[in-house]
Amino acid sequence: MQGTVSPPQVLGVGVYCKTMLGCQHYFIDSLMKCVRGEDDYNAQKNFTDELCGLARDQNIHIHLVHHIRKQSDDNRTPSKNDLKGSGSVADQVDNVILMHRNKSKERDFEANGVVDHSIPDAFLSFEKQRNGEWEGVAKLWFDRQSQQYVQEVGGLPTDYQPKSADHR
Repeated sequence: MQGTVSPPQVLGVGVYCKTMLGCQHYFIDSLMKCVRGEDDYNAQKNFTDELCGLARDQNIHIHLVHHIRKQSDDNRTPSKNDLKGSGSVADQVDNVILMHRNKSKERDFEANGVVDHSIPDAFLSFEKQRNGEWEGVAKLWFDRQSQQYVQEVGGLPTDYQPKSADHR
């Protein structure tokens, strides 16, 4: 689906993806496309609660894209407290993972054409793991050819191409 959708539509598609297609992961991009009012905190809370119920009842992983507030300094690494809208979104979910691009490195590259490969291109900040022991930051480097982030400089991207013509 694309565009704005209602919470019942999103939930229905989630059930369909699990029961009819056998999906284990369901990606929703993004909360702001499912709840109309940016300041409708009760709707955000209720929708997140329904997603958590769907994940539990269908035994499926739901990945909900949620944006952060605009930062006064884009070099500052955001935290779960910087999420837009209701704080209940982060409170209810099992995991909060934030993606932060290293914009100062990008600007240096644009201005000078020089890249310091010892500095990561992005960071994944694991802010909350309800059923896990580790919270911290993973460093990532961007592989331009594959358009993927990898875990180390010169790391190999994941090959998502089918191994044979018979596999569809």
